[in-house]
Amino acid sequence: MSVCGQIIAGEVGKIFIREKSGKKIELGDLLVVDDTEGYLIIQVYDLLYGSQISRLAREQIAGLMLEGLGAGLEFFEPQLRNYILAQSKAVLRITSKPQVPKILPDFFGTVRHAEKKDLQFLSKPEHPIYLGKVRSGSKIIDVPVYLNANEALTHHIMIPSTTGRGKSNLVKVMLWSIIGQNRFGMLVLDAHDEYYGRTGKGLKDHPKARGSLLYYSINPVPGTSTLAVNLKSISPEHLEGIIPLTEAQEQAVKRYYAEFKEDWIESILRGTEVKGVKEVTLGVLQRIIKTKLSIFLEDDEIVCKNRVFSDTAGKATIKEIVDSLEKGKIVVIDTSKIGDEAELLIGSMIANDVLTKYQNYKAEGAIEDKLPSLIQNATAKFHYHAQKTT
Repeated sequence: MSVCGQIIAGEVGKIFIREKSGKKIELGDLLVVDDTEGYLIIQVYDLLYGSQISRLAREQIAGLMLEGLGAGLEFFEPQLRNYILAQSKAVLRITSKPQVPKILPDFFGTVRHAEKKDLQFLSKPEHPIYLGKVRSGSKIIDVPVYLNANEALTHHIMIPSTTGRGKSNLVKVMLWSIIGQNRFGMLVLDAHDEYYGRTGKGLKDHPKARGSLLYYSINPVPGTSTLAVNLKSISPEHLEGIIPLTEAQEQAVKRYYAEFKEDWIESILRGTEVKGVKEVTLGVLQRIIKTKLSIFLEDDEIVCKNRVFSDTAGKATIKEIVDSLEKGKIVVIDTSKIGDEAELLIGSMIANDVLTKYQNYKAEGAIEDKLPSLIQNATAKFHYHAQKTT
């Protein structure tokens, strides 16, 4: 491909390129600088104007033009006098193998747009997670990008960005490529009910979804499961980091759990007195349970407004989900209508059970034979937790 610019100045992390007239360099463009040993891939992250004419002169020229006094006024050799500068940084050096760039490109070195042949080092691993194709500015280079699932999904991964930048779409693509591999248990807490495909195309349409994908919702569709969690399954440790409690409230919760075991939440709701717990503390705990988990007493019966918690149903839900994760299935939980605290509580319950199970496997020396189980919180930020590495 022809030259699109030339390096004129800079430093590590800030390389300035003068754009060749007629060659449009874009934000995000991948550019290549060739040398005798290989080539350097650099990425554009800012664009600015450059000119050999002083700013004062340019302001005067602009004023003449704006006020209609610039008839016949034109620049001498405009493509040489005024130009675009691209600010870039080196991202990868390719010689016999890809490596972290530790040198600056040649001064006055020419740059060109990256091509498919420049990215052939991107190979497909044995157990791949597909991310998409390489993007250079607004252009798509026909080179697929994969992560090694064995390495990636046994570490924490965060995908942060502002709204509308494609986080959800990226995670959908990743999940789609994992379905059917049955090598990783994946729990998806779907705060917007956008992954399964309730009303449109989604993970349910994958050819290997049957037997590999489970979906839980308080409003299930045919062939899926009802999201119901029994109150007796909740223990005080599940609330840690989710519902803030004072020291006095934490002690009160522990006393109720020690006294009533799995019935501790019901006992608090009913106002059952426990030695050492003040009436005001009990009242605060009742309000917390009502407001955070939407659990109330009506006509002496426990009622959950968001329909996810129950004192009768859902006794096996958490165990079923944990067992499915251990078998390498993808479990999508629709949390779009249950509130933030309830969503986090369910995730905490599952994570605690998975963690306990894998800690036992590790103690028994059997963890290497188990599939990693991961949690993805599909909200503003996405992150995977690999219990196998704990």
